[in-house]
Amino acid sequence: MRTLARVKTLGIDRFTIVMLALGILGGVLILLREATYGVGLTVDSVSYIATARNLLAGMGFVQWNGVLFLDSAPFFPLALAFAGLYIPNVVEAAGFVNAVAFGLNLVAMAVWLRSRVQSRWLVLWASSTCLLSLSMARLAATALTEPLFILFITLSLFTLDRFLTTRRSSFLFLAATCAALACLTRYIGVALVASSLLLLTIQRATLRSTIGNAAIYSLVSMTPLGVWMARNFLISGTLAGKSYPDGFSLLIGIQVASEEFVKLMLGETSLAYLHAWFETMLGIASIGPLLASFALITGAGLALAYLHWQKYSLNTNALAVPVVFISVYALFLAVSLPLTDVRLHVRYLVPMYVPALVVVALLLDLFLRYVSKRQFSWTLPLVWSSRTPIPYQGRETASLPTFILAACLSFLLLSQVSANYGNIQHWLDNGNELGYSSRPWANSEIVQYLRRSQPEGEIWSNEARALYLLTGVQAKHYDLPFDMDDVNRYIQSRKTQYRDIYIVWFYNLQDKGYHFDRPYPFGLAEVDALPELKIEAVLGDGVIYKIIQEDPN
Repeated sequence: MRTLARVKTLGIDRFTIVMLALGILGGVLILLREATYGVGLTVDSVSYIATARNLLAGMGFVQWNGVLFLDSAPFFPLALAFAGLYIPNVVEAAGFVNAVAFGLNLVAMAVWLRSRVQSRWLVLWASSTCLLSLSMARLAATALTEPLFILFITLSLFTLDRFLTTRRSSFLFLAATCAALACLTRYIGVALVASSLLLLTIQRATLRSTIGNAAIYSLVSMTPLGVWMARNFLISGTLAGKSYPDGFSLLIGIQVASEEFVKLMLGETSLAYLHAWFETMLGIASIGPLLASFALITGAGLALAYLHWQKYSLNTNALAVPVVFISVYALFLAVSLPLTDVRLHVRYLVPMYVPALVVVALLLDLFLRYVSKRQFSWTLPLVWSSRTPIPYQGRETASLPTFILAACLSFLLLSQVSANYGNIQHWLDNGNELGYSSRPWANSEIVQYLRRSQPEGEIWSNEARALYLLTGVQAKHYDLPFDMDDVNRYIQSRKTQYRDIYIVWFYNLQDKGYHFDRPYPFGLAEVDALPELKIEAVLGDGVIYKIIQEDPN
């Protein structure tokens, strides 16, 4: 009896067990996906994994080619290094860290929704939607920072929501701590800090209390990032590495953003249907995602306006917290991406996904409360259950609109299941679709040759990151310069050094299906014409050269 009483006191009921089981299921599914198809590896993954390896070797924050780790925040390599103490292979450690983060995020979102949404079915729907999201699953199965970043965003927004409701200072401290970890995971975490400070400022509280809360939050959330950037400035003269303007077209950016937004919220299957339908009807496939994005955003705005007009409200700040974050984060993306050489990709939109699901669940919960109080001439069996009874007059029934809504939500889940199934079939045929874990890289003759020969010295290549990550060669790896004159000057400066120096040139990697970085302005003919080179090996996907050197003796 004491045990049952204690379980009840802790709030561990059957639904809590279901939420925990959902999180465990999410983590296990990601681990199974990684065990079967391998961890996804991209250009950024190489920097994180190499830095973690160097941290374990006692070399500090240094990347694969000896360059200081500045362009990204430090927490993810630190987490990989810590996991690497127990998992020898850092790549596998990255997969484990992200699988755990994915599972914890599912639990955190479910707990957040349960504190705000009466319908348990909505909590399960939102959690299942997140579990089945192809964009979320791809990132969770890839050695990237997003899974941890999204987890810290969810935890920070949830605890901030609890603080704004309860005014307990412990929740404010937790929210600021999670925001600090988000900033240390990705620099754009400052958008989370900005949105939280905005929420703290506009709350109904005394001026003294508002200033005090904002000061505490700012100090806790920004101090760690400030220390890291001070370190960067002292050793490099820059706060976060160099940035290069992209010159990305605004119209193209809007088109790409609309497609990624639809893919994120409605799934890839829905995006394909939109393209096909508008191509058939209007001959313009790209207008479908634009109209769908406009409809989704406008619909959410009209729903908020209607609820305000009807004077419906959840407890204070339930909608404000996720909506303000999404708005501020989108603004930061719009401002920051044109200042870098980074183009918009779905991975940069995914941090808005969980808050967006929370907003949708809150709006649907309000709708269900509204229709449950109405008397309709048609009734269907109740399909929504509530943790807390909804007070109203009359027999509890569900309306036809409620049934239609449930059918639409079920279709969305089935759409995501279909997209995931198609993606898994693609992985079975091609390996992990992301970068260096794809099947063409696994079958690369150059990679296999270098694994066997294990050369020492230096290796310069038009895809040096892949050689560092996939060959296990202990030689130093460097990117070839993009200017042929610089390549020639490099060879002239190295030819008197009595050590092995190689140039590895892959053929047209885009045609081979496994290149995604910037293409070089010159090709194999220009490399082959360089002096002081001899051919070491001619293989199916490229050529390996060795610099002819003078013996100093």
